[in-house]
Amino acid sequence: MDSSNQAHFARLSLRETKGFNDAKEDQLWIKEMNEELDQIENNNKWELVPRKKKKNIIGTKWVFKNKLDDEGIQSKTCVQRVY
Repeated sequence: MDSSNQAHFARLSLRETKGFNDAKEDQLWIKEMNEELDQIENNNKWELVPRKKKKNIIGTKWVFKNKLDDEGIQSKTCVQRVY
């Protein structure tokens, strides 16, 4: 493996995450999560309200992906809140 491939492999392996507990330790993923939360807030899609007794809460989870281009090279990271 030449040095350019080694550098690319190292970058990918450092940025992959298995979930929120891994992502919260990585500044790149923290930045992506903050951008996603900012978009939700700026779009005025949700409003936080006090929980009513005997009412269900909508569950959410984070989805983390490394997007690859046509040549298989990482082109960007993607974080989404799924409801």
